Amino acid sequence: MNSTGRRATLPAALMVLMALAATAAFAQARPSEKGGLSIPLPPGTPPADPSYRGSPALSWYYMVKDADSDGDGLSDYEELHKYLTDPAKADSDGDGIPDGDANERREYTYTIEAVRTLRTWYHPEAMDDSFQDVEVISEKDGVLTYRVVLYPYANDAPVGDPAWKAHASDPAFARLLAPSRTANWDEAMRAEILASVPAGIATDLELARYLVPACLARRTNPAAIAKGVDPIDLRVDLRGADAFIPPASKALFKARSSRSYPADSDADFLLGMLFAKTMFDRRLDGACTESATYLVAVLRAAGIPARGIETNALLDFSDPKQVALLGQLTNADLREALRKEAPSYNGHHYVEAYIGGRWLKINNDRRVGVGILDVGGTAISCKCDAYFDVADTPVSEIWRKGYPNPLPYRLVSLSDRYGPWFDKARLTPAPGPAPWGVDIQGRTKAYLLGGKEFCEGNAWRLEGLRPKLCSIQYFLPAWLEEGAVLVVSTETPWDQLPGALKKLVTREKHRLITGDRPYVVTLAGATVIFASAGQAGTP
Repeated sequence: MNSTGRRATLPAALMVLMALAATAAFAQARPSEKGGLSIPLPPGTPPADPSYRGSPALSWYYMVKDADSDGDGLSDYEELHKYLTDPAKADSDGDGIPDGDANERREYTYTIEAVRTLRTWYHPEAMDDSFQDVEVISEKDGVLTYRVVLYPYANDAPVGDPAWKAHASDPAFARLLAPSRTANWDEAMRAEILASVPAGIATDLELARYLVPACLARRTNPAAIAKGVDPIDLRVDLRGADAFIPPASKALFKARSSRSYPADSDADFLLGMLFAKTMFDRRLDGACTESATYLVAVLRAAGIPARGIETNALLDFSDPKQVALLGQLTNADLREALRKEAPSYNGHHYVEAYIGGRWLKINNDRRVGVGILDVGGTAISCKCDAYFDVADTPVSEIWRKGYPNPLPYRLVSLSDRYGPWFDKARLTPAPGPAPWGVDIQGRTKAYLLGGKEFCEGNAWRLEGLRPKLCSIQYFLPAWLEEGAVLVVSTETPWDQLPGALKKLVTREKHRLITGDRPYVVTLAGATVIFASAGQAGTP
């Protein structure tokens, strides 16, 4: 489970040839469906790779080089952030059984154990991560039965890497940086992305925290987004040489394309809603599948290795027998949150990016470093796949086997457990942003006060707090009592500061503030950071 990923050894050109061969073989094997719609893709479109499953580059532990100080088979990082055991003791509770034992891992935290089935779409080699441990029970006739132990209160502690640009020349990351079939990008797109990056960004974590919200904010056509093409909704099969719309979806595809972009050809409309480069150029993206594809391409173009993931809900909420299993949970908060979920298909795509020497999950709500709680419209999400490109996956095959009745996932059994050494006080929230290295943990709101360029160029520093951007004239003294962080630009002369802010910094200290040396005032109800306007970039 905790093995270090192997370095890629195949040249990129050879991998492309293998993908082309796999695509050709799949195109020949795909059953003919009369009345469907085949849409030719533009020349030069990268091939899909239906044989992606099992690639070491899709493992959560790929290129992760964490220490295991006590030799118990668990990395120090996992013991601190997932299992809550002692990374300096191979047997944290002294019972003679090392922490690496499957049961011992659960002794210090809260866990949920479930037996589930997945039909058609699953990838056991990629399902272990910082939030779940997976054990395959059986795999037969396209159905995976497996046991999963979920760690809902685990968290990642992202740390940026200032040397991240070296990934571009490392063959181990070739496929995770290259344009792929739908996560496509070109040099013009790369240049536009990099030109938008503000000054002062030094690490891959800072870059991701800027790019994710900034690129999602490019969306300017919500009407088209709402009427977009979701490969899950329309059963689009992208694994062959052409895109294929099966007969059951042809009319819906035509109806949506005519409502959204009447002048578009079928190919143009498909490209506009499923292919990252066209989404970037048109300033739109769609639901989770499309936004994940879009973000994978944006991160890769900027030099951050990235891949997509598919998750789904813990159970089928339309099945009373599965819903009844929720009664086995002793955690009342999670049990009741799950009982409120709607009885519909709940699958969610988002992103894993290699940041700071490990993989972090990035969601389309702009969060970098998310867990498994409250992501994608479900109280608890279970990961079932990681992929280079959504076009590689068997998403379209789910409907050829009966969706939406039954759903492609099913809960067989369920239980939970508070370990005997569980201590709620040891549960720590995932660390949030630290603008200019300032600790703002516990602050729940954020305000950026200054000119448009300063505010937009520094909003990434407060990722997760959804900062309000405004000029200094809109400042309210009540903000100093809201548990907020306020970032005040020094472009406003000291004499023109509102009285409540002028009391916090002397004229001389205000004059000496530089780009790398902000002035920080910590109050009971707020953290105030006076920052140099020269720190901002041009978004």
